[in-house]
Amino acid sequence: MRAASHIRAELHLDFALQVEGAVGRGNLEELARAGADILVVGSVIFDNDDPQARLTEMIRWAGEIDLTSKV
Repeated sequence: MRAASHIRAELHLDFALQVEGAVGRGNLEELARAGADILVVGSVIFDNDDPQARLTEMIRWAGEIDLTSKV
């Protein structure tokens, strides 16, 4: 992710970087700081007893990261 983000910036390219799979609370901030614009979350939400509450929680956590893209 960092390498792709660096190349994108260095070449002044305009595209979003997306991470899909193994995205969770433990790595949201790391992925965002590495340059990810889109974080696709699946099992962390849907393999939960209360998916709506988990989704709300994930959105709140992502919003707390000052580098979160608004894509």
